[in-house]
Amino acid sequence: MKPTIFTLIFFSLSCSHAIASDITPQIELLDCAKGSACVSMLLDVSDNFTRSVIISPQTEDFDEVQDSEGNTTFHVRFEGRLKGKTRTIDASFKGYTDGIHCTAFGQGTVGLLGYSDSGNPIINSSVGPIEVIDTKIDVGCAHCLVIHDAQTGKVVATFHSPGYDLLLTGYRAEDFSFDIPGGYNVKTGTSCLRVQDKGPVQSVYPERCAAPTKKLKIELKGEACS
Repeated sequence: MKPTIFTLIFFSLSCSHAIASDITPQIELLDCAKGSACVSMLLDVSDNFTRSVIISPQTEDFDEVQDSEGNTTFHVRFEGRLKGKTRTIDASFKGYTDGIHCTAFGQGTVGLLGYSDSGNPIINSSVGPIEVIDTKIDVGCAHCLVIHDAQTGKVVATFHSPGYDLLLTGYRAEDFSFDIPGGYNVKTGTSCLRVQDKGPVQSVYPERCAAPTKKLKIELKGEACS
């Protein structure tokens, strides 16, 4: 019996996926380097896309794959821009999975370096900044940092917060402030960082993180993961 066109296509796609799954990622997604202008964000995958982004391990039982410290190393695949070129990114990403599973990567955080002119997040990696252009990847919690007019309650601006469960990222609600449009400020230790809608995260004067916001109210949406 001769193979049909459908059989040949299916066989070809199956072989391509098998070969792609055997790729060893040469890129590692990283959290913030100490003292850098960078904000730790929870990394997640949009609903229904987990298996197309997480190449391995494809399991919900992390006890079988995590190391002695409770971390699981994931092989992830997404569309990104590296050194000016758009390409498929195959990368490894380590997340703490021996506890609360707040995301598809447990409690894994990646370093946010800023946003591109298109508004895409730019994250830290072992080979330099990567612009995430794949909408299946979530960096932080979308629309979870909301700025209101204190008198009218009207929404002035919304931003990505570091995560749905803020405490897992090491930040507290009082670390965030807003003084001028186009971004927000976040206190990290003794430093103050400015996270802009477009452009790199910048180190600014500490006074910016203590700026009064009497006319504005900051709301951080989310709750503790369980």
